[in-house]
Order: sequence, then C-alpha cells, then structure tokens
Amino acid sequence: LLSHRWEETEVLLHHIQNKDVRELKRLGGIMKLRSFCKTARDAGYFWAWMDTCCINKSNNVELGESVQSMFVWYRHS
Repeated sequence: LLSHRWEETEVLLHHIQNKDVRELKRLGGIMKLRSFCKTARDAGYFWAWMDTCCINKSNNVELGESVQSMFVWYRHS
C-alpha cells in the first residue's frame, strides 16, 4: 500500500481523463503523481490507484460510494 497526503495542488480525474500525456506536464501536482507511479512500478506493480485522481469528485454518487468503500479497498490492498 502506498499512501500520500493531500496537498494544496492535486491532480484530479478531470485533469487527466482523456488527455494526451504531453498535456500533463503543465499540471500542478503532476510530479507527485509521476513519482507515485514510478514508486509503484519500481516495487513491481503494473497498476497504481490514487484517490485524488481516480475518483470522480464531481459525481456525488461515485464519491459517496468510493468513500464508503475505501476501508475495504485499503484493507485488501
């Protein structure tokens, strides 16, 4: 399990969804996301999940379901 703390500037789902990778260089918080993915890859993982950019916070149903499910997700990680 990799963990992080929220900072003032975070990459959110709508920042990265359907975007070209080259566009992401201009986003605040992108270095944290890249570092997170590199750490996961270096540990031998093929996938990484970060709540700040993997949950659609503009959809209240998805957000509510995700918050309710986080304990189970983290317990089984």
